[in-house]
Amino acid sequence: MRRWLTRCRTLIQRSRHREDLDNEIRFHLEMETEKLIRTGVDVAEAKRRARLVFGGVDRFKEEVREVDGISRVEALVTDVRYALRRLVGQPFHTALLIGALGATVGSSIGIGLATLPIVSLDLPFHDPAGLVALRQRTPDGRYLPVSLPDLHVWGESDPGLAGVAGYDPALVSVRDDSGTRFRVGGAEVTANLFDVLGVSPLLGRAFTPEDDIPGAIAQAVVSNRFWVERLGADASRLGQDIEIGGEPHAVIGVMKPGFNFPSGADIWVSAGRLESYQDPLNFDLIGVARYAPQSSFEAIVAAAPAIGERLRTAYPGRDPGLSPAPTPFVQLVLPPATATVSWLLVGGVVILLLIGLSTCLHLAVLRHRARSYELATRLRLGATPDRVLRQLVTEGTVTAALALTIMFPIAWALYVPLLELARSEMPELTHAAPGIGMYVIMLPLSYALLLATLTTPTVMWWMGASGRRAVGTARGDGPTRSLFVGSQVAVAVALLSTALGATSIFLRLTATDPGFRNEGVVTALLSFPSDVFSERDARRAVVSSVLERIQALPNVEYAAVTLRTPVSGARIEYAVAGESQLDVSAPIVAVFNAASSDLYKALGIPLLAGRTFNGADDGSGEPVAIVSQRLADELWGSDPIGRTLRLGNDRNSVEPGAPDHRVVGVVGDITHEGYLGRPTPAVWVPYAQFPAYYATVVLRSASADVPGVIQALPDALRGASPEIVVDRVTPLTALLRDSVARPRLLARIMGTLAFTALLMTLMGTYAVLAWWVSRRQREVGIRRALGSTAGRTVAWVLGSVARPALLGGAFGAAVGWGAQRWLAGTITGAGVDPVWPVVALLLVLCGTGAAALGPALRLIREPIRRALGAG
Repeated sequence: MRRWLTRCRTLIQRSRHREDLDNEIRFHLEMETEKLIRTGVDVAEAKRRARLVFGGVDRFKEEVREVDGISRVEALVTDVRYALRRLVGQPFHTALLIGALGATVGSSIGIGLATLPIVSLDLPFHDPAGLVALRQRTPDGRYLPVSLPDLHVWGESDPGLAGVAGYDPALVSVRDDSGTRFRVGGAEVTANLFDVLGVSPLLGRAFTPEDDIPGAIAQAVVSNRFWVERLGADASRLGQDIEIGGEPHAVIGVMKPGFNFPSGADIWVSAGRLESYQDPLNFDLIGVARYAPQSSFEAIVAAAPAIGERLRTAYPGRDPGLSPAPTPFVQLVLPPATATVSWLLVGGVVILLLIGLSTCLHLAVLRHRARSYELATRLRLGATPDRVLRQLVTEGTVTAALALTIMFPIAWALYVPLLELARSEMPELTHAAPGIGMYVIMLPLSYALLLATLTTPTVMWWMGASGRRAVGTARGDGPTRSLFVGSQVAVAVALLSTALGATSIFLRLTATDPGFRNEGVVTALLSFPSDVFSERDARRAVVSSVLERIQALPNVEYAAVTLRTPVSGARIEYAVAGESQLDVSAPIVAVFNAASSDLYKALGIPLLAGRTFNGADDGSGEPVAIVSQRLADELWGSDPIGRTLRLGNDRNSVEPGAPDHRVVGVVGDITHEGYLGRPTPAVWVPYAQFPAYYATVVLRSASADVPGVIQALPDALRGASPEIVVDRVTPLTALLRDSVARPRLLARIMGTLAFTALLMTLMGTYAVLAWWVSRRQREVGIRRALGSTAGRTVAWVLGSVARPALLGGAFGAAVGWGAQRWLAGTITGAGVDPVWPVVALLLVLCGTGAAALGPALRLIREPIRRALGAG
């Protein structure tokens, strides 16, 4: 430490240090001279001999500076000054290089950070890769939940599992301190779920095995969001009761911020204390287990058949066609297209980075080739390759440092709007702005990337110079220039055509007719707590009162209730068999729903045959049904009115003794997943014959005052009964818009990537050609002096990029076409339009030609005399 302080002090006081060193050397010379004079040697000879005895003064100074470490620091300062002089001496070339570097890394960082919430797994528990989902599979390959006894058998029989838990997502009703009921996301879980997931509460405790036995005291764990927004973050509420589903539950724990698994859950209650979960045939739980230290997913899969045999032996009533089916847990909890979207966005950012870095690398190579004569001369005059390498690396380091000054403003300018866009399109994602730690990490990584790009040609030159091979000249850059232009154009065309195709797919989706009208339609979710509305007649009566009150609102044209709207994000699927025309052992799977009579008028679904439901279709009347055109065609082909069908209680089978429902109407096909879905077979029964504990209100406003209807609707609904839980009063147009949030966000981010890549390509083409043209001024001057016209000069420059641009563009268009097909088939199943690769190719070629035209025009405007003196 003392040595370093001495060096720093010496460096700061360099003039004083040099003076002291000179005085010390002078003192030693004078002492040696006086010694020789006393022996009788004359003064001149004494001085000469003293210098001979002492040695070279300059060499001595260098040795002292080397020992003190001053010479290396001075050499570094000299190299930095030399680098700055070189950069300032070529302002145009320096601006091109620094601009390309800053724009390249800055745009990649900005877009990459903004897409992190989308491409990251964002799973709120420890080591997601170490978890496996435990479900069962039907003979036709569909997955079903399991029962609580199934999980017990699984955990006891498979030593490869360190812990087995289960959860059942649900919406639960909660009563606040004012007596108002509201509905939140929740889950009924086994006591060890949090332990298996590797999470722990922030306050209080999680469930214990004693909380998971039948008849245990009702307790609940709440999310941090619920704790802050609903309980006021009051520590005294811990241990107190809140009413959940009509039953008081003691709040025993508060989870850490950000934990909301299953998605949107705010309350967790014990499943094991409920008698319904003890039934081995009650398949309501999704199992989740963690691997044992020495186990693997393959071992869990291999043990599954033996688990199935034990289950069939333990529970004889179990369907023999069901088999245990472990799957990676990550695949279960993430959206199906998440991996595709992640790879697409990450690939786009990487390609964008490669476009810019290839521009910078090519510029660095051209810079070295332009200086090849200078470097060769320095080597022949005695400079060592190591010395020249140090100067060139210093120059690259200074250039990279200057690029950092514009890199982060560019990154921030892209990051902020893209992050806000992601938040507005997909609010369910967790978007945390990168803190100072992210920038601390990105700064050295970015600097290392820039430095590596700039010093690669320097290192290659040094290896050749150290091996005494010939030093290159400024010629021979044609092939590399052609390769650069071709690859840049290919990548730009591929990205742009993919982005245009993604945007086209999104626009085509939003233009698709879902089979129903959404303008002026308002929806609201209702829940009927089981402690108040346990009787079916009570639910029928409150729904009838709800419809009367809604119909009495001003500007309401039609009002109806249904189980779920077509864009709710969830649907019920039942097995459907038609009387003697279809064997009940091979049923058709159809979307099941219940509705009141005016649902089809409220949604604008056309009635194709028969009638809709009426007052006679109540709980005591004949079971009736309305079917979609597709289901009618698959079951009977024609004339379905008056036919009968049977409904199963799941997607697997229809019992031969199931009641018959007489078909009274046929309606048009609709998509049940908004714009992203396709028309599927569907069947409706009267809501009065299927009064569930929940419903969705659907009303159509007769005027454009939808906000006024939304404001008046909650009071009208609660007027039917204060015990009704009202949630999510939303226009249907907003639900449809949300259903395409992910494709829309993908299209916009891909468009940003493509537009940035196009700009980087044009900037790179312009920079490389401008540099190349600047090295050809003398050659062009000679051509013009010999009679070459300006048109021929421009054609010569444009021709240098035309062929590689055409070849690269054709290749990029083919890649873009394949990427569009892959994207459409993986995410949406929509078709693709072959015109977009052609449009992208033409746009990029026109832009490349415009970028090449600038240096060409600059070249012909140069006076011939000045051009002849260049080089």
